Amino acid sequence: MKPTRRAWLLLGLAAVGCLKQGSTSAVQSGEPWAELRSQHFKVMSDLGEEQANLVIGSFEETYDLLGKVVFGGSAVPSFETNALIFEREQDLRQFVGDGFGGQYMPWLPNDVEPAPTVLASGTLSPFARLLFTHELTHRFNHVALGPTPTWLNEGLADYYSTIRGEGDAAVVGEIDPRYMCTPDGLGDLECYQYEKLRGSRLPRASDVIRLDHESFYHRQGALEKGAATWEQKRSRSENYAVAWLLVHLLMHGEKGYAKQFRSTLSAPSSPLKGAALADIVMRVPAAELNRDFDAYLQNSIPWRQHHAAPPKLPSQLERRTLHDSEVLLLWARLDAFDGKFAGRAHDRLLAASEQRDTAADVGAASFWLGRYSQLHDDTGGAEQHYREALELEPGNPEYLYGLLNLYWADGRGMTWLQAARSAQVGKTIAELSKTARSASQLNAVAAYQLFGHDLPAALETSERACQASPDCWACFHNRAAALAAASRPGDAADAEHEALNRLPEGAAAEMVKLVSRSVDYYERVARDPSSVEGQPRPGLLAP
Repeated sequence: MKPTRRAWLLLGLAAVGCLKQGSTSAVQSGEPWAELRSQHFKVMSDLGEEQANLVIGSFEETYDLLGKVVFGGSAVPSFETNALIFEREQDLRQFVGDGFGGQYMPWLPNDVEPAPTVLASGTLSPFARLLFTHELTHRFNHVALGPTPTWLNEGLADYYSTIRGEGDAAVVGEIDPRYMCTPDGLGDLECYQYEKLRGSRLPRASDVIRLDHESFYHRQGALEKGAATWEQKRSRSENYAVAWLLVHLLMHGEKGYAKQFRSTLSAPSSPLKGAALADIVMRVPAAELNRDFDAYLQNSIPWRQHHAAPPKLPSQLERRTLHDSEVLLLWARLDAFDGKFAGRAHDRLLAASEQRDTAADVGAASFWLGRYSQLHDDTGGAEQHYREALELEPGNPEYLYGLLNLYWADGRGMTWLQAARSAQVGKTIAELSKTARSASQLNAVAAYQLFGHDLPAALETSERACQASPDCWACFHNRAAALAAASRPGDAADAEHEALNRLPEGAAAEMVKLVSRSVDYYERVARDPSSVEGQPRPGLLAP
């Protein structure tokens, strides 16, 4: 997440189309919403065609540059990221709150399947390049580093935000004083060339690295999006400043722990790499770390203002205009269906269902109304909506997966008798196995195959699930179970390590423990099968 400079935060503001107060219409007086697809991105925006092309071109160029530095000599996995780029700031603000210029979301609030998405606004201005790169770095961090403490995630995102190409090389770590806070050589930070953060009031580096997710962003006491006080916003900006400068110290300093940090960062990917990087810093005595940080504030870090050339248009770029119902559904999905803005989301869902642009649009509206019903514990209504969607698009794997999720989530038998529910799960899986294409869909099929002791099929499908997305930690967890069932405990331990490395930022402690225990179990089986006699095997994860 990247804040705005008006809120004293490290990067300024890009800009976004606003719904009129109380309206559910997503029709704008300006450019229509369009969807652009390239090799690694799906961008949805109300920018004009020329500006939208520049944005998606910049994303692809940044993808190549970040791949070189984040993955080092390792092969860069291919993964898709969604991006919503609003033309005007006020449209973005209703979803991320005041004081933030963008946000990276590993999944949208109501997703059945995770859809990693960058939210931002504005045309491809010099600032927007930094903002887009900052948010995209979060996506790369998630894939390459696994669970990473907030200070390190944000510090790396700021550090890489100025990345640029020079020949075949990627240049990182430069400072752009127009949009960043830079040491002035006197112990303070000059921000955006006209504001100042006093070094004497910055939080201690040793304190910032111990902040949890909520404390780093100073969200405590904020009753709704954008409700943070001025003091909370300023404190948040100070945390960003410390995180960025501390990462700069680690990437350029000569202390032993800084060299160890860089060596670990450039090493091949390993389980919990992000946690390992943070642990290097956590082990530095607080007094030493604070002394080194204060000394670094006395530096005057050189900078250069880089004027990037317009990005090239991606090859095989596809573009289509979105129907009004698609835009309404997209905006509805940005609000939690069971949260403070559930009513706003429901109004947009209903408005989308009334547009009736095409049969596919009506089906999509029915599906998301089903998801809304499911999250409000209206199981019967959810099933009806899901089936209405499938009548319009038989075999649609997303709709089948949503229906499967509904049946599997009703494991207590509150709606259907157990036998009836099991029969419905079997029928839905049978249909899904014909069309499944995403990692989550394939993983569900693999889990069911393993439940049914169809080991050859489970091995094949679980492998396809892991190949479909580098993010799907549950795919590797279930793959490990299949490998263990095939008497391959060493391979199972490797797969479970991969699951551990792919847990999302902010993963619950219990989830981390569960996967860690599974790694330990498989490793012990590989060494001595008798050492786990009488102990339960790691379980499977259903949708």
